[in-house]
Amino acid sequence: MGPNLATYTKFNPKHSRYYSGRTSMVANLEKPLRPQAVSAVNERDSNHHVDENNQRGVAKENPLGRLFHDSATKRWGQLHPYTGD
Repeated sequence: MGPNLATYTKFNPKHSRYYSGRTSMVANLEKPLRPQAVSAVNERDSNHHVDENNQRGVAKENPLGRLFHDSATKRWGQLHPYTGD
């Protein structure tokens, strides 16, 4: 067994926008990965608060927050100022 990430893309009909996310999981490498990833995303959905990342795609205390912000700014231009730690 080993740690893995399951990434996903979903559509928010309220805002007519797509968003992506990731969730951690421990996978059994002797079993098919897709059903395990689907289960991890479903578990994330059941424990995810709708307002948890309403305005913030990256946690304020994420040590890679500046890197994510700078990468997004380079790609799309600065939409909002950096507000992380």
